[in-house]
Amino acid sequence: MVLTGLVPLLIVLVPLGTVLYNNILQQEERKLSETSRQLGRLIGEVTDRTARGLVSLQSNPFLSDPDGKLSTKLAEMHRLVRIFEVYSDISLYDSDGFLLCSTAEVHPSFREYSDWFHKALGGEIILSHPQRVLGKEGLYLTVYLPVDSPESRSQVANRQVIKASLSFGQILSTLNENAVQGENPVYLLDSLGNVLSGGDPAHLMEKFDPAVPAKHWFDAGAGTYTAPDGIRYLYARQILPTKDTKVDSPWVVLTMKPMDQVTAVIRQAVLTLIAAAVSMMLVAIALGVFLARVISLPLEKIGSVAERVASGDLTVRADEKEGSSESRTLATL
Repeated sequence: MVLTGLVPLLIVLVPLGTVLYNNILQQEERKLSETSRQLGRLIGEVTDRTARGLVSLQSNPFLSDPDGKLSTKLAEMHRLVRIFEVYSDISLYDSDGFLLCSTAEVHPSFREYSDWFHKALGGEIILSHPQRVLGKEGLYLTVYLPVDSPESRSQVANRQVIKASLSFGQILSTLNENAVQGENPVYLLDSLGNVLSGGDPAHLMEKFDPAVPAKHWFDAGAGTYTAPDGIRYLYARQILPTKDTKVDSPWVVLTMKPMDQVTAVIRQAVLTLIAAAVSMMLVAIALGVFLARVISLPLEKIGSVAERVASGDLTVRADEKEGSSESRTLATL
């Protein structure tokens, strides 16, 4: 009887467990996707706020005055570095690329020849990709700002250019105030698959995983990933377009959760389902035993008595106190 009850139970549990596994997996993917979307939105807001701050720096009256004293401009630049922690240092160059003044403790470039500088001289605001700076920890953005004044807007020869280094880590630290709470690892990758944020700071600007092409993170919105150390993760990503990154390439927000944690939830749900099924089976067995004692066993005894009566033994009688009311009525006949 037990085997007869186990077969249909297994037939029901196996597909039910598969459906439960898929549903929980999809639910975890949706949670990770939502986390990635929220973090992507926050990063977009932070970079947009940083860009607006750069515009205010560009139109600073002390820095945009072409006839202003360099000592006054340098004092204003030092004040800005003290007030805004995001600025690491600020330098000012003339239209020929020669350094006028700088807040940098280490000697900055005396002459600027880069294409970024010449684009800024033409009136564009140029923001570099995050990069390492020799002698400093973390990543930095380099911004080139044309200093606008009524005279320099029409005369490029009189335009000056601000070169500022921005701490990329300091920019993203503002996310800590509004970041989605959780213990799941979150990474920010550039278009080449290099790590911009997350993980060990010593490995910033290194490939997240050299064995996985950067295109994979842009193509696959969610899935499973096996790290080089063998740990499997469930991940979801959110692409930040160039209008949010403020540079000429997109970034990827990658939120991950160890599969051990995911399968632990699934395993707990499956164990609960099995425990409920086994409990139901035990109740069914107990009910079967009870019904056998109440109905089947008294009938067997009455049948035995009937056989003995048929053989001529008229002294035997059935127990009139056992079994159900129907069995007791039958025993009195």
